[in-house]
Amino acid sequence: MLPSNRALLAIFSKAFEEQIAVYVGGRQGQDLPATMVHGIPDLPGAREIAPGTQIYVGGIEAACDGVLAGTYDPLEFRFFIGRTEHGRRRLARRIRD
Repeated sequence: MLPSNRALLAIFSKAFEEQIAVYVGGRQGQDLPATMVHGIPDLPGAREIAPGTQIYVGGIEAACDGVLAGTYDPLEFRFFIGRTEHGRRRLARRIRD
C-alpha cells in the first residue's frame, strides 16, 4: 500500500533534511513535482530513462527508505524542478547567438 502524499512528504523531509541536491530549471513546470534522477539500477520503482544510459528516474519511496536506513547517501539522488521550453528553431537561435 502506498503512503498518502502527506505521509510521503513526512518521510521525504526526514530522509533529506540534512542534505539534498536540487536543480532549478526554467519557469515552466515549477508547480509540478520534482523529477528524481539517480544511478541506482535496482531501486524499486525506478526506470532507466533510455536503454543503456544507466540513468534512472523514480523510486522515491525506496530512496527515502534507503536513505533513512543508511543504504544510500542523500546526494546519490538529484531533484530537478522546472524546465525551459523552446519553440521551433528557437533553441538553435539561442545557441547561435
